[in-house]
Amino acid sequence: MNTHSKLILFVSFLILSSCNKTPDLDFSQIQYLDGGDLKSVEIGNGRKTVVHFFASWCGDCRREMPDANEVLSKAGENVRIYYLTDDSPERMAQMSKKYKIPFETYRVNKSLKNVGVYYIPLTYFIDENGKQIIAQAEQINWHSKEIKSFLGYN
Repeated sequence: MNTHSKLILFVSFLILSSCNKTPDLDFSQIQYLDGGDLKSVEIGNGRKTVVHFFASWCGDCRREMPDANEVLSKAGENVRIYYLTDDSPERMAQMSKKYKIPFETYRVNKSLKNVGVYYIPLTYFIDENGKQIIAQAEQINWHSKEIKSFLGYN
């Protein structure tokens, strides 16, 4: 391998290794519309939180939605759940109906890219103290022992 090829390989490695699919987001800066009110994502404060970013055009999002709904619907009141998207209200309503989403779905007030989300589905599991426990970009095994343990059931 010549020097030029080694340099290209090294630069490619640096670029790929710097791509973080699960960025450290400042959730307090992520605002969403709840009816006509602009609110911020609330984490910690004694409750576990799941923040799930998705879009109606995303194939992985649509494939995992039934499992996510099933698992998260058993989480109970001790877990705050945010389903966030930048889809139009019409697309949100269609997806909620088609996939029988059992919780509120919220529209972020900016595009997902503008809040730091570049890969979807993207899901964060945050403990009662606001510490990120699990972060997963791309499709999740919602029935995994790790997720069920976080949610408090087996």
